[in-house]
Amino acid sequence: MAHSGVFWNDPRNLAIGGFLKPETLTAQSVTAKLLRIYTGKPPADLAEKVARIMTRPTGLDMLPDQSLDSVADPHFGLGTHPDLIERLWKLNASLPEDCRWVVYGKPALVHPKAGIVFGFATGTLGYVLRLSEPHRADADRLGAKVRVELRGRDAFDLSLAGPEWRFGKWFDQETAWCRAAYDRAAEE
Repeated sequence: MAHSGVFWNDPRNLAIGGFLKPETLTAQSVTAKLLRIYTGKPPADLAEKVARIMTRPTGLDMLPDQSLDSVADPHFGLGTHPDLIERLWKLNASLPEDCRWVVYGKPALVHPKAGIVFGFATGTLGYVLRLSEPHRADADRLGAKVRVELRGRDAFDLSLAGPEWRFGKWFDQETAWCRAAYDRAAEE
């Protein structure tokens, strides 16, 4: 059966969709971020840096979701470290069907029939799984994080996407957790 993509109207996808959707860049927001990076001491070429950044894609042209096949280079073209993509796809390999998908330019796991996002990877920060309560408690006990502090930038805080999200850490239990997330996505 063909993958149906993400069902954005499903309430389970609302918070994660808002979390993953890239913010619209403006000269003002770029300037503010650069000032945080430079700890309030702007470089002499601040205006040039802002202008250069503003020539890049702003996120508005990014598709909310698309098949992995539609991406020119799904291993190196998703702005995510290949090791993280490999880990996410390894977790996918343990599932009954292929859940690999692309959500806002990030590699993701999306239930092919239910359209629910239950995993993604981002940049060099890590990969993330949607966990049910007993698995969240296990992950927390093992040291899984909900928040990653970033020097000179806002923290990457998964709690903004909902209480069920945790960063993976190559735990042996993640295969079972991922399968439970897949099963749960189909149930509700």
